Amino acid sequence: ASAITTEEEFRDLFRQTVDMMQALYHIDFDMPIQVLMTDANNVARGTGRLFVPSQEYASRVVGFARYANGQFGLVVENGAPRIACIATVAHEMTHIWQYRNWGEAQKAALIGALTAVIEETLGVPADPVRIMIIDIPNTDFGMQGVIARSLGR
Repeated sequence: ASAITTEEEFRDLFRQTVDMMQALYHIDFDMPIQVLMTDANNVARGTGRLFVPSQEYASRVVGFARYANGQFGLVVENGAPRIACIATVAHEMTHIWQYRNWGEAQKAALIGALTAVIEETLGVPADPVRIMIIDIPNTDFGMQGVIARSLGR
């Protein structure tokens, strides 16, 4: 079984994922980060949602990053397959990096690049395109956005 179920397995996976991000992308995580592996109910509760078990496909949040009161945190659901856990940790650690490093200039550059891609790939002129990056305290970056939900997050 590839599920990550113990704290020791999760700590090893977390450290390997962060080391990989630092080596490949030169991203430094030189600040304390509170890391928690917990059950689906607590993950959902932490994002203001309710976990409803189902035998059908049901998208749900399996982890989230937060920045509140000067503290960085990462919460990930236990029992996830190894590859899903790696992807979740990498994704959420990217949000922690964004919380720490992105100022208005970086956000403006991202908006400009996204607008250009929309114009080039969809043929939509830049003038009517509106992209907003909103800092949402205590939640994952964009967690409450319609786009995040449509992507099954």
